[in-house]
Amino acid sequence: MQDQLPLLVFAQSGRFIAESATLAGYTVWVADCFGDNDTISVASRFLKLPPISALTAEQLADYLITLSNQQACLLIYGTGIEQLYDVLALLPLYIHPLGNNVEQLKQLVNASDFFPLLDKLRIPYPKTSSSKPSNPDQWLAKRLDSFGGVDVTHARLSPVSETVIYQKEIIGKTYSASFIADGEAIMILGFNQQINAADSFQLESINTLNIFDINIRSNVESWLVRIVKHLKYKGFASVDFIVDSSDHAYLLEINPRLSASAEILFIDTNIVEHHIQLCDGLALSECDIKLTNHEHTRQLSYLRAEVTCFIGARAQWPEECHDIPSANTVIEAMQPICSVLITAESLTACNENLTRIKTTLNKITLPKLEID
Repeated sequence: MQDQLPLLVFAQSGRFIAESATLAGYTVWVADCFGDNDTISVASRFLKLPPISALTAEQLADYLITLSNQQACLLIYGTGIEQLYDVLALLPLYIHPLGNNVEQLKQLVNASDFFPLLDKLRIPYPKTSSSKPSNPDQWLAKRLDSFGGVDVTHARLSPVSETVIYQKEIIGKTYSASFIADGEAIMILGFNQQINAADSFQLESINTLNIFDINIRSNVESWLVRIVKHLKYKGFASVDFIVDSSDHAYLLEINPRLSASAEILFIDTNIVEHHIQLCDGLALSECDIKLTNHEHTRQLSYLRAEVTCFIGARAQWPEECHDIPSANTVIEAMQPICSVLITAESLTACNENLTRIKTTLNKITLPKLEID
């Protein structure tokens, strides 16, 4: 039976997928870039990867083959597949990728395919150019296959590169919607607001939204139906979009994988298990997804080191912290220390709790100069 096969997880951070898959009864093997305590605690096998930007698809295939020990398994992927989707065509038959194939992913993360697709499906997006505008003011430079906003900057600050596209900057609020699909039908699971770090486009936190404009919701749902039907996309994904001051929505990108927004869903069933079921051919109408009614807010934040530091040997982590590094790990400046998941009655209450947690983390993370 396919559901008895071990699950091989590839992601920049595989912790959430690994925890959820373990709860669903899978034996989990994880290849990720961090090797945090909570990941290793649920993984039967673990292999630490170099940074995603330093990997080639061929190298990743070798790592996954090594981790599998040439045993039959299912492959589920998360953040990082955008840059390395060619790996899916390089794997031996005993590693069976769940979900969408190379061509489907290419249509969503390769700029020369993605924007013509949006044109064909009549989906609005910011004005986009493959060459740097002569007057780059009010333009952004970005890579469509990046994640978390790390490769987005103002066009005037960006050197010319073949891997970069340029988009007209739209002033507005950035949102995401989580959805799940079976190749024909979709179900929107939730809307979120994305908050970037100060003076940056790097994602700092995601907050759930209990109420969302019905007209914008209808437009986004229409976009997703068109994309899913055209590509026969299956499984979980999220869409990022921006809404301007006139309430016009523009699609920014599709994340064709289990993304961070899966972790903040208000759901009574296992989203990773649903993703596996739909990738394996189950119809959405037969998938028993149970969203919960709620009036609370859930916030997922990424806390980064302001200076290079290390983790104290006797660190006591708040229960809201996840992706926890092991003691004595050195965290370089601006790199993630951990993630923080908070559920509270309001966004204000979430932010108050986050401030408390940051104070605690200041006692856990010690400046590296103290051990030099």
